[in-house]
Amino acid sequence: MSAVPNCLPSAFRPAQLPAVPTQRGPRRPITLARIMAEPLEGLLADANVRLVESSITDREFYGAAVVRRGRPILLMPQGRTDLESDIITRYLLGQALGLDITDLPKPFDVVVRPLDEVQG
Repeated sequence: MSAVPNCLPSAFRPAQLPAVPTQRGPRRPITLARIMAEPLEGLLADANVRLVESSITDREFYGAAVVRRGRPILLMPQGRTDLESDIITRYLLGQALGLDITDLPKPFDVVVRPLDEVQG
């Protein structure tokens, strides 16, 4: 078992998250409708998301998503409200899964590009 990052909204923060998702039978595909309607904890488990607390303290940084070996990794800052964390987590999950999700409104500046462009 791994510790649960504080970046997850408190309403969806269980005591522990399994390091590997538990098998609950066949997984349903993650759709935009599911992202917008279902409890976040179940979505993160179904999508095999790894949450990482970011050490970035810039108030304008709301998070980042990377897909590595087919697994979404969400880098989330600490100190956000539950509402901010919930909205950004759902948005980044949709982006990481390549869903047709509407861009966030201003003042959010969303940049989507291949990881090799970021590292290079």
